Amino acid sequence: MDDSNAGFRVPTLHFHVVMSRQTYRPLSNDGKTPDFSDIDGLIATAIEEAMKQARKDVPPDDETSEDREEREFKELRRLQRKQQRAAVNAAWLAHLIHRLCESNHF
Repeated sequence: MDDSNAGFRVPTLHFHVVMSRQTYRPLSNDGKTPDFSDIDGLIATAIEEAMKQARKDVPPDDETSEDREEREFKELRRLQRKQQRAAVNAAWLAHLIHRLCESNHF
């Protein structure tokens, strides 16, 4: 791994987003560009959230092998807990159905 950037902070990346809108918007001062000033915060938030979701399962660029092992271990534990909850819920549901059948309410 190249540590030539150790101790330096990587700058935030900036993106240029192109939107295609098929709706009426008032025009800005130049008379050509649609004016999104009333909703630009909403647009920025939507784009930010979409980028977070897209990046969610991608490991950091500077992830070490130890970091990867820890991340994979945490994901495995999360999946094991999810499977355990599903098994407990299935057992409870089976028990409930059995009790209903025994009581002739089914």
